[in-house]
Amino acid sequence: MTDQGFTDPIDDLPPLPPESAPSAATTTAPREIPWKLVGVAVIAVLLTLFGVQNTQSVDVNFLWFDWNAPLIIVIAVSVLASALLTWLALHLRRRRKTKAIAAAAG
Repeated sequence: MTDQGFTDPIDDLPPLPPESAPSAATTTAPREIPWKLVGVAVIAVLLTLFGVQNTQSVDVNFLWFDWNAPLIIVIAVSVLASALLTWLALHLRRRRKTKAIAAAAG
């Protein structure tokens, strides 16, 4: 455009090179679905729903202790205690087996 002596700066730019077909190095393969992440997300959602639905208070009687706690807390403590006891049993078993192998070898 040359109205009143003005030229458009776009007109002064060199032409763009022609687009070439993408090479094998620049193309990307379709992303794989992170199934582990999807599984963790599903489990997290299910556990959250489980917790929200189990908020009522329950009476807990253990030995000479009596108290009132939300059901989800009682379930969570039970699950954590059982996981800890399972891990401890497996750890002690592995340790005993390792000592037996070391004694037999040495």
